[in-house]
Amino acid sequence: MKNSNVLLLTIVIVCMGFLSSPAQEKSKIMKPTSSSEKAVKLYNQSIEAAENAEVEMSLRLMDEALKEDPNLFMAHAQRAIFALYNGNQEFFNKHAEKAIAADNQLSEAEMLLKTALIQLKEDPKTNLTATGKKIVKMYPQDKNSYYFLATFQTQNKNINGVIDTYKKGIKSVDNPAPFYNMLGYTYMGEGNMKEAEKNFNRYIELKPNHPNPYDSKGDYYMEIKEYKKAYESYMKAHELNPDWSYEKAEEAKEKMKE
Repeated sequence: MKNSNVLLLTIVIVCMGFLSSPAQEKSKIMKPTSSSEKAVKLYNQSIEAAENAEVEMSLRLMDEALKEDPNLFMAHAQRAIFALYNGNQEFFNKHAEKAIAADNQLSEAEMLLKTALIQLKEDPKTNLTATGKKIVKMYPQDKNSYYFLATFQTQNKNINGVIDTYKKGIKSVDNPAPFYNMLGYTYMGEGNMKEAEKNFNRYIELKPNHPNPYDSKGDYYMEIKEYKKAYESYMKAHELNPDWSYEKAEEAKEKMKE
């Protein structure tokens, strides 16, 4: 993964459609409320880019979506939560206020998140696990439900809860590859390198033609000080996409000399 902050960027991202209705509430996927089909299309592209750790592209697409629809609640909500997790209270306040003030008719899931943002403004340490679980119950086949729940659990340092959430998500969604990446980093953060490696390997199996799985595995090798393997993994990512992992590969090469 290019940057550890991508973890949360990925967690707070949601693939959605537009214009809430009772029929849409029964959809498998959460759908954002927007008057602009173009905004939703750009937003969905931003989601896909973020899941592939293409951070700059994701942020650019998100900005374009917000230009099309400044009231796109989910865009502001996700940016707010991402900022809070990374300790940027000013940026959180900016986007939380815009999300709360959005005058689109919100879906039930969006209203839950709006209430969560209000609570977070009052107390950044408030426990929103119950809110996350409600969203998962509403959309058990939408991987983004699990991202929200895992975000709230992470905010409360419930790492076992995060692990359990991703494991349940793997069994429930159509494309669980990103969950294996998230589990790999979560286990690595806890020092459980055996489980970390297992999940990174599964991520590679599911997305063998994308650079991010090899970049993530390179991070794993760096953590356990196997610098030659780290170099090879980073270079595999770089070969798949020249924009990826070269500086990390050079760092691993320098470590090999020490």
